Amino acid sequence: MSHTRPGRSLSAAAIATAVSLLPMACTSHAPSTEHSATPRSTATVLPAAGTAVPQVRVNQVGYPTGGTKVAYAMLPQPVSAVSFTVSGGQGVVFRGRSGRDLGSWNSHYPAVYQLGFSSVARAGSYRITVHAAGTTAVSPAFTIGSPAGLYQRLVNNSVRYFTSERDGADVVPSVLGRQPANLTDQHAYVYRLPRYDSNDNLVGGLHRIGGPVDVAGGWFDAGGGYEKFAYTSGYANGLMLLAARDFPGTYPALAPEAGFGLGWLEKLWNHPGRSSTSRRGSAPATRATRSRATTTSGSCRRPKTAWTSGQGVIPAPPRTT
Repeated sequence: MSHTRPGRSLSAAAIATAVSLLPMACTSHAPSTEHSATPRSTATVLPAAGTAVPQVRVNQVGYPTGGTKVAYAMLPQPVSAVSFTVSGGQGVVFRGRSGRDLGSWNSHYPAVYQLGFSSVARAGSYRITVHAAGTTAVSPAFTIGSPAGLYQRLVNNSVRYFTSERDGADVVPSVLGRQPANLTDQHAYVYRLPRYDSNDNLVGGLHRIGGPVDVAGGWFDAGGGYEKFAYTSGYANGLMLLAARDFPGTYPALAPEAGFGLGWLEKLWNHPGRSSTSRRGSAPATRATRSRATTTSGSCRRPKTAWTSGQGVIPAPPRTT
């Protein structure tokens, strides 16, 4: 399959996105006023003291040769138009002009202009130089290349993260010195919905209603705990499988790790009742709502019903009739 179609290149990088989503499943983050994931540019002509320096933001990973290519000029005040050039080892390869103000980034940059240069398709290293209102700003260097070349490192690093988060017997010792863990999850039990007071303290005890069941394996959630969630794992697993399917053989690390995650999800599937469970963890979790075919949960505190192995709790599948 071609790697130059912009729509297809997204799924190759999707697994990297999943790495950021899985740890966030049970964590609340306040929005940052600075978007530090995008590099700053260097302004060659500085404005007056106290005024924000113009910036040019580009894709840090790079742009696929046949894909859409867009950068952004961030200015301390609106202008009628921004002129820019794209330069590489062979000199200036593209000249453009943009009057498209996308609005405010923050109080320091009330004007952001989109810079399109999709016609630049030759692989190499480039910079963008922007001229606006008497100032000049130069972007960091960026790469135009094949999607496989751009995303290979991201995919490998992302898969390694998931490998480091494996639970159960099938761990990889060469990654962070991991050893088998929580093997008692092979014999978990089903418990009725616990009761909690207004301060989230458990009221009364746990009441066993079924089990044992084997829910060993899976990936830890959030990096610092032992919870395991079907909904976040399922989403990340889906992205891995899509990328592996769309680019067979391009990212060989994907399929084995996706297979590991899928094996755990299959354990959570209640075949006779066509229902699934959503959680296993070391701390009580919040409300979960389930249907016969899918599981969705609200936050990460209380389960409707739970399976536990002494190590923690997970939701039980709903009763079927």
